[in-house]
Amino acid sequence: MNNNKSILHIVQTPLDFPGGPATYVREISRHLAKKGIKVGIVAPAPSKRMKSTPYIRDEEGITFYFVETRFLNSLIRTPLIYSIKAHRTIMQAVEDYDVINIHVESTLLQGFTSLFKDKTLLLTIHGIHPFEDIETLKHYPINPHRLIHLIAVSPQHAISLKKISPKCRYLIPVSKFLADLLIKYYKAPKEKLVVIPNSVDIETFKPQPFTKALKVLNKLLVIKGINKIITNEKIILFIGRLEPRKGLHILIKSFSKLNDKSCSLIIVGAGDSHYVKKCIELAEKYGISNQVFYLGKVSYSSLKFLYSVAYVYVLPSMFEGLPTTVLEAMACGSPVIATKVSGLPEIIKHNLTGLLISNPDHIELANTLKLILEDEDLRKKLSVNGLNYVRKYFSWQANIEKYLKLIYDKTYNNII
Repeated sequence: MNNNKSILHIVQTPLDFPGGPATYVREISRHLAKKGIKVGIVAPAPSKRMKSTPYIRDEEGITFYFVETRFLNSLIRTPLIYSIKAHRTIMQAVEDYDVINIHVESTLLQGFTSLFKDKTLLLTIHGIHPFEDIETLKHYPINPHRLIHLIAVSPQHAISLKKISPKCRYLIPVSKFLADLLIKYYKAPKEKLVVIPNSVDIETFKPQPFTKALKVLNKLLVIKGINKIITNEKIILFIGRLEPRKGLHILIKSFSKLNDKSCSLIIVGAGDSHYVKKCIELAEKYGISNQVFYLGKVSYSSLKFLYSVAYVYVLPSMFEGLPTTVLEAMACGSPVIATKVSGLPEIIKHNLTGLLISNPDHIELANTLKLILEDEDLRKKLSVNGLNYVRKYFSWQANIEKYLKLIYDKTYNNII
C-alpha cells in the first residue's frame, strides 16, 4: 500500500476520559501514524493537567483539533451540544483529510448537512445508548442520571446513527454483539459492517515483574494518602469508569461475602462522584473499609503494573461494547472474572480464557471469586490462556491491518 492516505477522527469524548472510545481513538491513531498515515483528531480540549501527558502531545503524523468549551463532560457527551460547539472546528479540519471516522455518533448536526459529501465516511460504534441505559436501570433503578440520559440524550444518538449511517462506506462496531444489534434494530446492511474490536497495545500492556508492580501499587497508596502497605495479600482489582453500569457496588457486596482477611480490593477510576460516595459507604456498612482502597484516577503508565500485581481482575458490568480494561488485564497476565453480557463472551471463553458469571449478581460473583482464590492451578491456566488469546486476536499490532483495508477501501471478506 502507498501510504498517501489521511484520516480524521471525530470523537465527543475528551481524550483523558476513562473509557473505550478515548483509548480506541488514541491507540488507533498512534498505530496508523506508525504506518505512515496522516492522522487528525477532533476532540474536546483536555484539561491543563492532561496536556502534559505522553499520549496527548502532538506526534509525527498526528494533529489535534481541540474544541474549546467550558461545558461539563456530561454535557459535552450530548451529541447535539457537541456537534454545535465543534462545527467550526470540524469544518476547518475536514478539508485536509480523505477519510473521516466518526465515533459515538458525535456529529448530529453535521449529519443533516453535506459537509462530508466528498469524503469516505466511516462510523465506529462503541456502544448503543438506549440498551446501556435500559440494562443499567434494570439492575440499578435508583439512577436519575441514566433515566435522564435515556429520555433526553439517547434519542439524539439514535437520530444521529440513523442519519449518518446511510452516508457511510463502512460501519465499524467494536464487537459482534453490537453488529447484531445494528442489523436487528437499525436495519444496517451486512455488507457495510466490519467488526474491528477494541484492542490493546501488547508492547505496552504485558506482564511486569511482581516485585516492581507491588512497589508501584504501594507508592500509589502513599500518594493517595492511604496508610497501608500491601505485602502478600491477594489483590482483587477493579479498573474502570465509576458508574452503576460497571457494577462496582456488586463487587463490594461480593467482596464482603468472602470474609477473607488475606484479600484486598483495589479500586481505580473516576466518574460519578455520587456513585463513588455510595460505594465507599457500602464498604463501611459491610465492615470491610480496612480492606477496600480507592485510588481514584492514576497515570496511564501505572496501569500495567496494577494489572500485573492483581490476583484477579473483576468487571461485573450490566452492559458493555467490548471493554478495553479486560483486554489490558488479560494482556498483563491477570485472570479475569466478568459478566456474561454484551460483547464480553467474545473475549472470555468460560473456564478457558477467564470466568463468566451469568448475571450481575453478588452471590454468584462471590462464589466465583472463592473458586479462583482457592484454586491456584485454575488461576494459572486462565492467566496463560487469556494472555495468549489477547495477543493473537485483540492486539493493535494484529487489527490495524483490518483498519488499513478500510482506509484504502479494499474488498472485505467475512465482514462479521
